Amino acid sequence: MSAPRDADDTRTGSERRVQAVEDLATKTLEGGLPSDKGLRPQVSVITDADTLEAALARAPHETAVPNEPATLAGYGHIGPMLLSLIACGADVTPILTHSQPSMSDGRLPNQTGGHRVSRTQSQVLNVGRTQRYATRKQRLAIIARQRGVCAAPGCSHTHLEIHHVIWWMEQGGPTDLDLMVGLCGRCHHVVHRNLLNIRADGVRGFEFTNKDNRPLFDAYRQRTTAYRELAHIRRVAHAVNQRREQRLLNLRT
Repeated sequence: MSAPRDADDTRTGSERRVQAVEDLATKTLEGGLPSDKGLRPQVSVITDADTLEAALARAPHETAVPNEPATLAGYGHIGPMLLSLIACGADVTPILTHSQPSMSDGRLPNQTGGHRVSRTQSQVLNVGRTQRYATRKQRLAIIARQRGVCAAPGCSHTHLEIHHVIWWMEQGGPTDLDLMVGLCGRCHHVVHRNLLNIRADGVRGFEFTNKDNRPLFDAYRQRTTAYRELAHIRRVAHAVNQRREQRLLNLRT
């Protein structure tokens, strides 16, 4: 891409390389990375329809919207003014959700073990073994389900890769929504090194364990608690040392 275009191309080598980087970035923004299968780079804002409608319709002097605040993936809640600004130039993807979907006890083709699947999802979003990679609608649904954040406990990365919980090649797993999860590149790599295990419970939930089958959330919570206790001890020790040094300084003066 940085090669001279023709005999009349008078750009220097540096100018051609800069233009090549710009062209690559443009192509990526338009079509996404190969690993994202056509899903463009984006930041995700998750909000319900009422909150979005109220934010777009509110008067300039209003300061609050009486709905559940929108969530910017990887950041947290955002106010109606920022939501309105982002929505002004954003693609809006309506996603219908239900806390207790009707379930079907039927087994999917080529699936190992029993699994309960939402009847609506099996008709609209699931593709079984006919396709290896998640469809664009499935990717958007997974991102919305996880609110744009990696599903691994304790991870807050927002660039997600879609992983088959029942591995496609080794275990013959289907490309179905309830058996796929969004992971960041680091956590996805850890899974394929068999250092992180994931099991689907059949109703959109996933259980994470380490290589010793210990629940990952419990281990993460214990590490977090130990880190906080150590940080508290260090703060107390630092305060004691400061007071001691101040007393010694006062005695000398």
